[in-house]
Amino acid sequence: MKKPLDGRPPQEKPAQDVLHSAESHRDRVASLGSVAMRSFLPGVLVVAIIGVALAPGQAKKKDEIPKVLLTSQYVYVEAVDGDVLNPRLLPENRKAIADVQHALQDWKRYIITAKRREAEIIFVVCKGSLASVQGGVGAQGGTNERTGANASLDAQVGILDDRLEVYILNPDESLMGPIWRHSLKDGLNPPEMPLFAQFKKAIDTASKQAASKAGHP
Repeated sequence: MKKPLDGRPPQEKPAQDVLHSAESHRDRVASLGSVAMRSFLPGVLVVAIIGVALAPGQAKKKDEIPKVLLTSQYVYVEAVDGDVLNPRLLPENRKAIADVQHALQDWKRYIITAKRREAEIIFVVCKGSLASVQGGVGAQGGTNERTGANASLDAQVGILDDRLEVYILNPDESLMGPIWRHSLKDGLNPPEMPLFAQFKKAIDTASKQAASKAGHP
């Protein structure tokens, strides 16, 4: 150990000074932690409050009927494995298309187009036992990689619920959606057709609410 220049041995700090220094350091750390916590808590509270405020609105929005279903006129009906012009269309799905078309004609709210490209809205049906392995219709923003409801049915699995889906038809004839989708065991069986009845009731209710709001601003 090197000696000081004046030849005197180095002096050690008193134990009290060392203890005081340690306590001061501890107090500074505690103070900084308290400041950080005070800065952090308001942010957490704001995020929590926003989350609570948005949750009811999101749930409500999810249940609302898209406005396009109230303003559109022209519709087309096809199945998950194609339309009525497809020779490979499965018989059960062909019948489901016809049943939905008849229900639409009785309702008289929409006009069924002869050509798919002339429609604004596409109804897609699928009988339960014919559900595709790939999980439904392919659509832009839809459920899988296929490019349209006219894609061939790749395989069948199990006995699943009947399914009714509603899409918007894009100008390039791809599908966007679904904007309405429900499934139910035997849901497309006539004469009740409970799946179509659910859709009709939802549209009629939303239409009445819209008319009421327009009449009473």
